[in-house]
Amino acid sequence: MPLSDLPQKHPKKKCKITQSDQLGDSTCAQITESAYPFLRACIACIHGFPPAELRTTFARDSFVDAFQDFVRLGYDLKGSSPSVGIHEVDLIEDRISQTQGDLRQTDPFDIMKPNTVYHHPMILYCVKEMWFSNENDLGVKLNKFFSEDGKLPLQCVVLVISAIRYGLDEWKMGVRTGSHHGIKYTDKDYASVYEAHLKALRSWQKYTSAPGHSDATAQWQKDLLDSARAHAGITIVVDEARQQTTELLTDTVWANNDG
Repeated sequence: MPLSDLPQKHPKKKCKITQSDQLGDSTCAQITESAYPFLRACIACIHGFPPAELRTTFARDSFVDAFQDFVRLGYDLKGSSPSVGIHEVDLIEDRISQTQGDLRQTDPFDIMKPNTVYHHPMILYCVKEMWFSNENDLGVKLNKFFSEDGKLPLQCVVLVISAIRYGLDEWKMGVRTGSHHGIKYTDKDYASVYEAHLKALRSWQKYTSAPGHSDATAQWQKDLLDSARAHAGITIVVDEARQQTTELLTDTVWANNDG
């Protein structure tokens, strides 16, 4: 199937960070455009505010993933190479700021009763709306990024929390001061928020996974992913045999402890 058979996109307003068509090679242009979903997944699941070296790695890996996607779909890429040039890397990297900002639009006046900061329902709401809105959304299609052994990566949660913090900061003076003329959602101001929450969650993860503890962090991550996938319309299949084995082992442990 030649690349010319790809469905044509509807015309849309161009901006400087989406002009992959400025590449001379049309094949490279289409692969570069298809790399952006993989970039979004990297930002969401690996590092929300990557340093310079990691930004380049994300761009290169996203291009290669997109190239391999084209090969799997049966497009004719004879004479093409998965190697990515400086121009393609720059175009993909330019999307990182936009990708980080995808989650900024939150409503600080949405009154929900919190349990703890990491159990606030706004977190799950944002995860669903951003990555699991339907069965074709990013969290479903790129499951390898959004599922760590059936658990939502902590990086996803932390990126959401950073965006919520930005949404609250926009209104801290009583009027909105964000967007183009006020507070900016940038590495300088919010990378530290991201890193602080990621450190806290990893500490919590280490504590709850220690012997004798409940492994509550892993269960919380699994619950988040299960809820998000259910929202997208993905059926959750329960392995009843495994569940019965787990229950039996749990009962045995309790029996031995009582003895």
